[in-house]
Amino acid sequence: MGGAMLSSLLWMTTMIYWCFLTGEPAVESFRTVPKSVSVERGSNVTISCILTDATLIHGTAEHIYWELDGDIPIPKEYYTVVSRNVCNVTLYNFTTPTSNAICYLRKDAHRHLIGRSEIRSGFSPEKPRNISCVFYYKKNLTCTWDPGKETFLPTTYILIRRMHGLKEMNCTTTTNICTFFFPDIPFPGLYRLKVGAVNDVGTDESEEISLEARDIVKMDPPKVELHISVKNYFEVTVHKPSLAPPIINVTCSLRYRNIQSTEWTEQTKNITEQKLNFEIAGLNYVTNYSISARCKVPYALWSEWSAEQIMTTQEGEPSSKLDIWRRITGPDSNRSRHLYLMWKRLEDSKANGKILGYRVQILPEYNPFLQEVINTTDENLTVAINGDSYLISVIAYNSVGDSPEASLRINSAGEHALPHVGDVQTSIQNKRFLVKWLAPNKTVKAYVIEWYKEPELFSLDWKWVNNDTDQTFLPESLEPYNCYTISVYPLYHEGVGPPVSKQQYFLQKSPGEGPKVKLKTFWKDQAIIAWEEVPKDKTYGFITNYTIFYKPVFESNFNAVTVKAGVRFHELHSLQQGTQYTVYVMASNQAGAKNSSALSFSTLTLDETDVIFISAALGLLIMLFAILGLICLYKKERIRKVLWPDIPNPAFSNLRTWDKNETKHSFFKAFASDSMIITEDLKVVKLQTSCNKEQMEDPGMNEKNLLKNSTNYIEVPSANILNVEEKETVISSSYPVAYVTVDPAYRSQAPVSQRSLSTQLFLSDTSEEIMSQPTSPLLSNTTLDSTVWENASERDDFQEGVISKQSMIDSGMSGKHCHKIGYLGQNPKENGDSMQQQALTGHCSDGTDELPYVTVGMLGTAVMM
Repeated sequence: MGGAMLSSLLWMTTMIYWCFLTGEPAVESFRTVPKSVSVERGSNVTISCILTDATLIHGTAEHIYWELDGDIPIPKEYYTVVSRNVCNVTLYNFTTPTSNAICYLRKDAHRHLIGRSEIRSGFSPEKPRNISCVFYYKKNLTCTWDPGKETFLPTTYILIRRMHGLKEMNCTTTTNICTFFFPDIPFPGLYRLKVGAVNDVGTDESEEISLEARDIVKMDPPKVELHISVKNYFEVTVHKPSLAPPIINVTCSLRYRNIQSTEWTEQTKNITEQKLNFEIAGLNYVTNYSISARCKVPYALWSEWSAEQIMTTQEGEPSSKLDIWRRITGPDSNRSRHLYLMWKRLEDSKANGKILGYRVQILPEYNPFLQEVINTTDENLTVAINGDSYLISVIAYNSVGDSPEASLRINSAGEHALPHVGDVQTSIQNKRFLVKWLAPNKTVKAYVIEWYKEPELFSLDWKWVNNDTDQTFLPESLEPYNCYTISVYPLYHEGVGPPVSKQQYFLQKSPGEGPKVKLKTFWKDQAIIAWEEVPKDKTYGFITNYTIFYKPVFESNFNAVTVKAGVRFHELHSLQQGTQYTVYVMASNQAGAKNSSALSFSTLTLDETDVIFISAALGLLIMLFAILGLICLYKKERIRKVLWPDIPNPAFSNLRTWDKNETKHSFFKAFASDSMIITEDLKVVKLQTSCNKEQMEDPGMNEKNLLKNSTNYIEVPSANILNVEEKETVISSSYPVAYVTVDPAYRSQAPVSQRSLSTQLFLSDTSEEIMSQPTSPLLSNTTLDSTVWENASERDDFQEGVISKQSMIDSGMSGKHCHKIGYLGQNPKENGDSMQQQALTGHCSDGTDELPYVTVGMLGTAVMM
């Protein structure tokens, strides 16, 4: 009883702990079959979920559902309910390497974990093949094999060893290597071996092979001992491996290489004793060499190579002469030349040590007493020489000795030129420059091929070529997209022949930048576009042509003109005047093209010819105005009288003395309204007549006759208008008056002058004099006193529109001068609307004089003086 209670308590504790960890209710008993299964990849697999009687209280097999890896539901159609407490699930074409099928029981919105099964898919093992074994003497027997393709399942390999008279031994592993250790490896002996493979979905085994232990025995690497070298020679001792089989003949091999190289040199010898000496000669001086060795017994396997050891040889004298060349400039006016000598550094394998310096000997060919020796550590030398021929030699030296002498002959300045090579050609083959030439007729000692990258002369390089060839490849170090100048020099015993040069690009591409464009000059329909050459280091090929594109800014299509590569400007024709243009210049080579930046300019509206023509016309016009000005200045009085005739000022008349206040305050009393004085259509009438006093007194001389004898009628437009109010007042006076008519229903008279008596009725004052008189009634806006108008109407000699001749005579107008004063305007006593001429003022003298008459004919108004 107590045991049952303890079991129940333990079960409850377990269930509570499970719920605490998983958050899911746990059942008393749950299981899936199988718990773990491996299947052939791509096959079907079936898992069963079994409910015990204790779990049936939570539900039956109908309430079971499945998931893969806890988050992928398995469709219901894959379920099979076998019984009340068993539910199967089948997964078809299963290819997942590893997965878990989980069984749940769900009822009343609660789910219970029943169990899970791990499913793995993979392949059965293939037959192992290519079994190989190594017998390490007194150590082990190690075999390896090829297991075939990956199985994706845990696979076990079993190596089976059989020997005559001995029991079978197995070596188990999960990899493709297995080892039998000493002393379970008899030597010598015949071994029969095979390998079996097994996993959950299949098994297989290899064919059995037989191996003789002596044929597969392998020793440890030998020990190598180095001795001090002498110059380019050293000795090496190889010791026989300590764990060597008891066989008399052991073969060892020694290998060495320059550490700068990957190629080995190998020597092989048989060791009859415990050690063997190797002698190595002909090595490079001051060079590091790597050395190692290995050994084997006859018909067996070689041991591994021993660890590499480094050995350094000693210095020796340079073994090769220098590669020298020269450049010569001049001669100048003093026959002086500059000799630029160059040489290349010796390779380490030829320098045989550290080069301490160079010795240069300069020997005049026909004056050996002037020999000069120069020591330098540089790889070039510049010296001044005269126009004579020279023999030049250069040697390199180190701590051991000197290199062989390298020599050149420098031709004299006036020496006859030697033949040159012919027809130099260059091409690109296998990404290298190939240079070909035609040999000259004269026997050649050698050729020198010279090249440098434009425009960098300091990058000059050269190559010596034997006289038995007419072509050579330049080094692979040439840079692509750069222009190189290549020259071929023939070398004779007498000296160096003249070069034949050619420029060539080592690969081409589109130019790196376009030309720089500028506007040189322009007119109204033409323009000259200039551009700078693309820099040599940016052309990336030979420029073949330039193309000029231009168009007005408001058009979409460009016009194009192509010119040769040597052209640096072009004149554009037939442009539109006063128009803005956009211009590009494109530089092209064999590989592509590049545009310049855009240039904008505007053509002129007028060109120089137009400006000259307009300037000439303006000059002529100015000259004409100047001439007219001079004429006006010279004839100003006559012109003034024509354009601005003198108008008499009635203020200075001798017919009546005008009171200042009266004139100022009463003259325009009749015009006291806000109206303005109208002086439009002002007419100046100049009358000429030859009448005397008797003629003027003749009753037959009326105004019409006088007007018929008059000339010079001038009509001058005016700018002012005088409006006055209508007055029915008449001045009773014999003094001259102006008759003013405003409209058919209005008329008035007013004195027009104020002046002391004189011998003339009107003075010939100029308009400037009149305007300058402050008391002139013409300058006053003051209205005349009404009494003046009333007195004037009482005069016996006052007639409407006409002043009697007797009034003029009584007023003192006697002698040779006679005047007749009349009026132009509408007779106020007439009822008609038409304007008519009523009276004229004439002037008679012994000669022919002129008097001005002023009329105002606007809005029915006339003023006569």
